[in-house]
Amino acid sequence: MKKIICFLFVLGIVLSSYLTSSAQYAYGSAAVSDNSSFVGESGDGNQNSEEASAISARMLTLSPSYLEGWTSASNGIELGNCSLYQATENQTVFDPKDVSRYQFRVRDELSFIPVPVIAAGFIAKAGKNNFREARFKLNSNFKSHVDDYIQHLPLATTVIFKAVGYEGKTKWGRFLVSGALSYATMGLLVNGIKYTAKEMRPDGSTANSFPSGHTATAFVAATILHKEYGLTRSPWYSILGYSVATTTGVMRTLNNRHWISDVMVGAGLGILSTDLGYVFGGLIFKNKGIQRLELENDSDLYKHPSFVSFGLGATKMNNLTIPEELYSMWGFAPTDDGKLRIGTGTTAHFEGAYYFNPYFGIGGKGRVSIYPVRANGFNAWEIDQKVQSLYPVAEGVGDVTDQMATYSFDIGPYFAVPFSKRWVMRGNLSLGYMHMSDYDIFFTDVKDLKARDIRNWKEEDLEKFFKEGHFIGDAIGAEESKCLKYGLGIGVSWAYRENICLSMNFAYDYARAPFKAYYYSDLTGTVAYEETGDIMASMDAATSYCDTKMNYHMLGFNFGMTFSF
Repeated sequence: MKKIICFLFVLGIVLSSYLTSSAQYAYGSAAVSDNSSFVGESGDGNQNSEEASAISARMLTLSPSYLEGWTSASNGIELGNCSLYQATENQTVFDPKDVSRYQFRVRDELSFIPVPVIAAGFIAKAGKNNFREARFKLNSNFKSHVDDYIQHLPLATTVIFKAVGYEGKTKWGRFLVSGALSYATMGLLVNGIKYTAKEMRPDGSTANSFPSGHTATAFVAATILHKEYGLTRSPWYSILGYSVATTTGVMRTLNNRHWISDVMVGAGLGILSTDLGYVFGGLIFKNKGIQRLELENDSDLYKHPSFVSFGLGATKMNNLTIPEELYSMWGFAPTDDGKLRIGTGTTAHFEGAYYFNPYFGIGGKGRVSIYPVRANGFNAWEIDQKVQSLYPVAEGVGDVTDQMATYSFDIGPYFAVPFSKRWVMRGNLSLGYMHMSDYDIFFTDVKDLKARDIRNWKEEDLEKFFKEGHFIGDAIGAEESKCLKYGLGIGVSWAYRENICLSMNFAYDYARAPFKAYYYSDLTGTVAYEETGDIMASMDAATSYCDTKMNYHMLGFNFGMTFSF
């Protein structure tokens, strides 16, 4: 009877594990004989051995994979007088402290994550002014020295853990050598590029902006924490470390000390430097100095569908038709086609979701996007950009014209369809809040400036343009607005290593937002001033207003690094 009860109990657990598709993982430390799958630990040894053998014989008729993760009675499942260990014939239980199994291999210490991060940084150089504009739109007076300190927080966490005896991957000797080589490699790479590229910081202070040393330092520290504890204890240590490092990089841009491209390349170099530092440390120590093995490769997105993700991308927004009441008093549209053209925007995002089972969860995301706004016809954008490039203003510069920033936060249900252990397709529906910044568009009296090849103009060409009597005058200005946003998204993730994925996502969002704007006619204002002599009266006479709503359709694509758990 006892054997039947044990068997039925085990069968119930197996079927439950199969139906929920989530095994309970733990690590046993007992030795397993080659001839049995279950070993008794208490009571009569012979009797328990016979009972365990009987249960083993019956259980082997089921798929052994269902028994994955069962451990000894001290921290696992005990059936009456019988204890179960994860094992089948010719199998042994994985013990993370059994460092005799460790074999140093260069490829185990390297990842290709730095490659897309650094590549994205170079791509972002083309739109670095866009993110700087987003910073001015968000908070042009932001100042904080927190980033000077939190860049070291992941490393301090690692050292404290080791000091209190919480074992990580390596012993002190190997850890210190690998860490020192990581920082030395980072210093050589970052400073070698800094003083070769000689790129001016956005605040105009010094010509050593590219790449960001603070960000590189933070990502070295985060990657050390990832290697020591994220890969050997829990992926949450990796999430913690990289979140702090990402915050450091964001604050470098908010402090106006770095361009977005500086931060991205700095992050990639930080990860790469740590990979190389641990490779050099491994070449010195070989198989010595290891305290704890990495967790078994469990890149099973069916079991671990929850995630957090960071990434960059591009978003396209529809063009806006200028309301007729904005220019009807003059009888003509300020652009050839009566539209404001919204260019492709650059987007940074943070996203995360918790899944209740392999298929359904709830989550949210935050995004910052910056869009160029253009107008066909008498558009002064090219002149404006040339003025800024020839006569740059450092700290305290005013808003660059023709840029619109949006900030959004969304929540909603998330769905997943696992194709395999390493591939999953995700989708989501979202409801959120969107804040659209104000923006201005200035016009000139010259219709087609592109034909003048303004990009190659020098100071004397710009002076000649204004001496000819041309001007930058008429303007459309839109006030900031807030609204609800609705969206849906779909994407795919590939787990290339334990709990680390690369993701590609597409998203569509819709919003109907207030459009409060004015149109100021420089010519009308000048005439009114000549007639009245009152500057305020002339501005009133030259300005028309509209208060309506606009439909905004946004189609976006982003690429990111994802941590699953």
